[in-house]
Amino acid sequence: MIVTGLEMLLRDTGRIKNRNIALLVNQTSVTRELNYSWNILKERGLHLKRIFSPEHGLFATEQDQIAVSYQPAPGCDVVSLYGSSPGTLIPDPALLDNLDLILFDIQDVGSRYYTYVNTLALLMEAVSGKDIEIMVLDRPNPLGGDIVEGPLLDPAFASFVGVFPVPVRHG
Repeated sequence: MIVTGLEMLLRDTGRIKNRNIALLVNQTSVTRELNYSWNILKERGLHLKRIFSPEHGLFATEQDQIAVSYQPAPGCDVVSLYGSSPGTLIPDPALLDNLDLILFDIQDVGSRYYTYVNTLALLMEAVSGKDIEIMVLDRPNPLGGDIVEGPLLDPAFASFVGVFPVPVRHG
């Protein structure tokens, strides 16, 4: 049986108890019973302060290249880390105050065009030098993750859609 990083964490939440937590998630942050991570954390009395959402919004209902201005709040602030300018791709520093843990739990398929890994990289830069831990809750690649193909990204064409010099399908 496959067990996701979220499910492993939920087996023993002692490591995150009494921590001020933010999530960087979308609709894929669920258990095998399809319960959203944010609901479970709140039900267990953990200190969920805010949710950061990637491109397409918390429920992946928004078009690409469109800033997300409103997202239904599941009981806490939901802040988009996607917009029309580079400054909208990282959290305002004030939103990091009083946090000491950010949980990243987003399904990826190993394609360079998926921006979720790039959002994580920018978040890691934003918390650099702060006393904030980022915990990546891994999920298996639904495409298998064992095939690598396509050209490497030419750094001259780097953008938010392609930050790292990896193949199109990087596993």
